[in-house]
Amino acid sequence: MSKKFLKTDIKINGVKSLSKFLDQLPKRALKKALRQAVNAGATPIARDARKLAPKLTGTLKKSIKKKVKVYPNGNAVAIIGADRSVTSTSTKTKTGRNVPANYIHLVERGVAPHAQPNHWYFKRAGHPGTKVSQRFLETAFNRNKGQAQKIMENKMEEVLIKEAAKLK
Repeated sequence: MSKKFLKTDIKINGVKSLSKFLDQLPKRALKKALRQAVNAGATPIARDARKLAPKLTGTLKKSIKKKVKVYPNGNAVAIIGADRSVTSTSTKTKTGRNVPANYIHLVERGVAPHAQPNHWYFKRAGHPGTKVSQRFLETAFNRNKGQAQKIMENKMEEVLIKEAAKLK
Protein backbone atom coordinates (compact mmCIF):
# COMPACT_ATOMS: atom_id res chain seq x y z
CA MET A 1 0.00 0.00 0.00
CA SER A 2 1.57 3.27 -1.08
CA LYS A 3 1.32 6.35 1.08
CA LYS A 4 0.83 9.80 -0.38
CA PHE A 5 2.35 12.76 1.39
CA LEU A 6 1.60 16.43 0.91
CA LYS A 7 4.96 18.15 0.63
CA THR A 8 6.39 21.60 0.10
CA ASP A 9 9.92 23.01 0.06
CA ILE A 10 11.13 26.40 1.28
CA LYS A 11 13.62 28.43 -0.78
CA ILE A 12 15.91 30.84 1.05
CA ASN A 13 17.58 33.88 -0.54
CA GLY A 14 21.12 34.89 0.46
CA VAL A 15 22.32 31.35 1.07
CA LYS A 16 26.04 32.23 1.43
CA SER A 17 25.56 34.81 4.17
CA LEU A 18 22.99 32.61 5.86
CA SER A 19 25.35 29.64 5.71
CA LYS A 20 28.11 31.59 7.48
CA PHE A 21 25.64 32.73 10.14
CA LEU A 22 24.29 29.21 10.71
CA ASP A 23 27.79 27.73 11.01
CA GLN A 24 28.37 29.96 14.03
CA LEU A 25 25.25 28.72 15.86
CA PRO A 26 25.20 25.47 17.82
CA LYS A 27 23.17 22.60 16.37
CA ARG A 28 20.84 22.73 19.37
CA ALA A 29 19.82 26.29 18.43
CA LEU A 30 19.19 25.31 14.81
CA LYS A 31 17.03 22.35 15.82
CA LYS A 32 15.08 24.55 18.22
CA ALA A 33 14.46 27.17 15.52
CA LEU A 34 13.46 24.55 12.99
CA ARG A 35 11.07 22.82 15.39
CA GLN A 36 9.38 26.06 16.40
CA ALA A 37 9.13 27.27 12.79
CA VAL A 38 7.57 24.05 11.50
CA ASN A 39 5.20 23.92 14.49
CA ALA A 40 4.06 27.50 13.86
CA GLY A 41 3.66 26.83 10.12
CA ALA A 42 1.57 23.70 10.69
CA THR A 43 -0.87 25.49 12.99
CA PRO A 44 -3.05 27.17 10.31
CA ILE A 45 -3.21 23.94 8.30
CA ALA A 46 -4.32 21.89 11.31
CA ARG A 47 -6.84 24.56 12.33
CA ASP A 48 -8.36 24.66 8.82
CA ALA A 49 -8.44 20.84 8.64
CA ARG A 50 -10.47 20.82 11.88
CA LYS A 51 -12.92 23.31 10.37
CA LEU A 52 -13.28 21.32 7.13
CA ALA A 53 -13.58 17.87 8.70
CA PRO A 54 -17.08 16.40 8.40
CA LYS A 55 -19.04 16.18 11.62
CA LEU A 56 -21.05 13.08 12.47
CA THR A 57 -20.12 12.70 16.12
CA GLY A 58 -17.50 15.50 16.32
CA THR A 59 -14.75 13.12 17.38
CA LEU A 60 -12.92 13.36 14.04
CA LYS A 61 -12.72 17.15 14.36
CA LYS A 62 -11.45 16.90 17.95
CA SER A 63 -8.86 14.28 17.03
CA ILE A 64 -7.02 16.33 14.38
CA LYS A 65 -3.67 17.29 15.89
CA LYS A 66 -0.20 18.22 14.73
CA LYS A 67 3.14 16.71 15.73
CA VAL A 68 6.60 17.94 14.73
CA LYS A 69 9.49 15.54 14.23
CA VAL A 70 13.07 16.81 13.72
CA TYR A 71 15.47 14.25 12.28
CA PRO A 72 19.22 14.12 12.97
CA ASN A 73 20.01 14.98 9.33
CA GLY A 74 18.35 18.39 9.76
CA ASN A 75 14.94 17.70 8.19
CA ALA A 76 11.79 18.61 10.07
CA VAL A 77 8.31 17.26 9.40
CA ALA A 78 4.88 18.27 10.65
CA ILE A 79 2.45 15.37 10.86
CA ILE A 80 -1.19 16.44 10.80
CA GLY A 81 -3.83 13.78 11.34
CA ALA A 82 -5.99 11.97 13.85
CA ASP A 83 -4.57 11.47 17.32
CA ARG A 84 -5.07 7.86 18.39
CA SER A 85 -5.71 8.86 22.02
CA VAL A 86 -8.94 10.68 21.07
CA THR A 87 -11.88 8.28 21.18
CA SER A 88 -15.54 8.40 22.05
CA THR A 89 -18.49 6.12 22.54
CA SER A 90 -21.37 6.98 20.32
CA THR A 91 -24.85 5.80 19.54
CA LYS A 92 -24.54 7.30 16.05
CA THR A 93 -22.10 4.61 14.93
CA LYS A 94 -22.93 0.91 14.71
CA THR A 95 -19.80 -0.19 16.57
CA GLY A 96 -20.37 2.10 19.55
CA ARG A 97 -16.64 2.95 19.86
CA ASN A 98 -15.38 5.74 17.69
CA VAL A 99 -11.60 5.91 16.99
CA PRO A 100 -10.96 8.49 14.22
CA ALA A 101 -7.38 7.33 13.68
CA ASN A 102 -8.84 4.06 12.35
CA TYR A 103 -10.94 5.71 9.63
CA ILE A 104 -9.59 9.21 8.84
CA HIS A 105 -7.96 7.91 5.62
CA LEU A 106 -11.30 6.46 4.48
CA VAL A 107 -13.08 9.79 5.01
CA GLU A 108 -10.26 11.73 3.30
CA ARG A 109 -9.94 9.54 0.20
CA GLY A 110 -13.28 7.75 0.02
CA VAL A 111 -14.08 4.03 -0.23
CA ALA A 112 -14.83 1.96 -3.32
CA PRO A 113 -17.79 -0.47 -3.20
CA HIS A 114 -16.60 -3.81 -1.86
CA ALA A 115 -17.82 -7.09 -0.38
CA GLN A 116 -17.77 -7.76 3.35
CA PRO A 117 -18.62 -11.45 3.75
CA ASN A 118 -18.36 -11.54 7.57
CA HIS A 119 -20.35 -8.37 8.29
CA TRP A 120 -23.81 -8.75 9.80
CA TYR A 121 -25.51 -6.21 7.52
CA PHE A 122 -23.47 -6.16 4.32
CA LYS A 123 -23.25 -9.96 4.07
CA ARG A 124 -25.72 -10.15 1.20
CA ALA A 125 -25.52 -6.75 -0.47
CA GLY A 126 -21.87 -5.72 -0.11
CA HIS A 127 -20.67 -2.36 1.17
CA PRO A 128 -21.84 0.46 -1.14
CA GLY A 129 -18.71 2.60 -0.59
CA THR A 130 -18.74 6.38 -0.41
CA LYS A 131 -19.55 8.33 -3.52
CA VAL A 132 -17.55 11.44 -2.65
CA SER A 133 -14.21 11.71 -0.88
CA GLN A 134 -13.97 14.63 1.55
CA ARG A 135 -10.34 15.70 0.88
CA PHE A 136 -10.41 18.01 3.93
CA LEU A 137 -6.71 17.51 4.82
CA GLU A 138 -5.53 18.09 1.27
CA THR A 139 -7.77 21.15 0.90
CA ALA A 140 -6.49 22.60 4.19
CA PHE A 141 -2.89 22.07 3.06
CA ASN A 142 -3.43 23.66 -0.37
CA ARG A 143 -5.31 26.64 1.08
CA ASN A 144 -2.70 27.41 3.73
CA LYS A 145 0.69 26.37 2.35
CA GLY A 146 1.64 29.93 1.29
CA GLN A 147 0.65 31.34 4.67
CA ALA A 148 2.43 28.49 6.45
CA GLN A 149 5.63 29.16 4.51
CA LYS A 150 5.59 32.86 5.49
CA ILE A 151 4.92 31.97 9.14
CA MET A 152 7.81 29.48 9.12
CA GLU A 153 10.20 32.02 7.58
CA ASN A 154 9.25 34.69 10.13
CA LYS A 155 9.44 32.30 13.10
CA MET A 156 12.78 30.89 11.95
CA GLU A 157 14.22 34.41 11.65
CA GLU A 158 12.81 35.40 15.06
CA VAL A 159 14.21 32.36 16.88
CA LEU A 160 17.61 32.51 15.14
CA ILE A 161 18.02 36.18 16.09
CA LYS A 162 17.20 35.34 19.72
CA GLU A 163 19.67 32.46 19.72
CA ALA A 164 22.40 34.60 18.11
CA ALA A 165 21.85 37.27 20.77
CA LYS A 166 22.41 34.65 23.48
CA LEU A 167 25.87 33.86 22.01
CA LYS A 168 27.13 37.44 22.28
